[in-house]
Amino acid sequence: TDARLGKITSNYREKLLKEINQQQLYQGIFDRLSDVYYTDINTQEFTGTPETRLEKVPNALKNKTLNNLNSRGIYEGILNRMHTPYYKVSIADKRIDHIEPETCMPIFGENKLYSVQADNHFFYVYPKTQRFGYTLNELPFYLEGSTSIHIAQMTDSFFNKNNIQFFTTPISDATDNYRTHNIQVTINLQEKTSQFDAKIQLAGQYSTLTRQYYQYGTVDSSVNQAYYQNFDLHNTPTAKKTVQLLTKPKTDFDYQYPFIANVNLSYERKNCLSQKNDSTYTIDMSHWISHVIYNNLTTNKRYLPFYSDFEGRDVYRYALNFDQKVSLPTFKDLPLIIDNDFGRYTFTLEQVNDNTVLVVSTFILKTTTVAPENIQQVETIYQAIKQTQKAQFEVYTHN
Repeated sequence: TDARLGKITSNYREKLLKEINQQQLYQGIFDRLSDVYYTDINTQEFTGTPETRLEKVPNALKNKTLNNLNSRGIYEGILNRMHTPYYKVSIADKRIDHIEPETCMPIFGENKLYSVQADNHFFYVYPKTQRFGYTLNELPFYLEGSTSIHIAQMTDSFFNKNNIQFFTTPISDATDNYRTHNIQVTINLQEKTSQFDAKIQLAGQYSTLTRQYYQYGTVDSSVNQAYYQNFDLHNTPTAKKTVQLLTKPKTDFDYQYPFIANVNLSYERKNCLSQKNDSTYTIDMSHWISHVIYNNLTTNKRYLPFYSDFEGRDVYRYALNFDQKVSLPTFKDLPLIIDNDFGRYTFTLEQVNDNTVLVVSTFILKTTTVAPENIQQVETIYQAIKQTQKAQFEVYTHN
């Protein structure tokens, strides 16, 4: 997008609107807001007097700062200045509530957004509430496919019947929700060391939920924390101290749907390699694989459906490169393949060449709703994932 969009002065406005479409205009403004720093004055250390008046907004943006006292004023000030009809949007967290047009109040789990229109499509703006911010038209899964109330803010008549309308928010396509880990592991058997060089690609909901963890060390506390259990990247107090980060995560990100983010980082894992005898070594893969599952799943006397977060694909691919020639034992239970209406889980461990072993774990979630009578399908896949999450295997050297 054009860098001049951040200024939107009268000198540029007419010329820019001829050069770009409405979507580019919205992205140029609100995606820049998603990148600026954010301060919660009530909970974070703050010195000085917060400038919350709208006439101070330009100075706040010049200094690339937002805070919880003036952020909504900034969003609304920009929307008004654009001279484009916009809506205030109320939407329920669909894990808690669902809005019915006939009886829409009160709204439990309410989230307040803004929306603008272009080419008969709504584009949603989710105001920042922390350092991380969603981009234009980016919503977490619990606000997707949910009925929302749109209240017009630039109406000509108070009595216009279209001042309040109900619309359903868009849903990410299942094929666009994926997370792929390609990790090269350099193992020195003599020194008993291992270095992991990871390339991670996030797309769709995996990007929406987890890229903030790699960028800023923040998380969405309302979702399953298994999304953030891959690495102890920011010395989080609850993380298992098994990872020594060698390089800070480097992230590049596409602001367009499906919001693809590429992350590169290097780290070491402690206690994952041990020697059994002169020619046998044990590789402990505990915490290497962190597919998102719910450990409190209830299967006995279940009367309600099971709801997962979203359909998608999660892949872990480890290439273990040894400093010596190695061989694997024969595995009678591999490859592991479980396929049912709920999902598909596969786990493979194979020798690629004399010095390389490849481990691949893939979890494909096919549906977000499972009837009570089919809950065993979920349990079967979950139990298999739990087993591989603590897997160990041996390799033999040839001296």
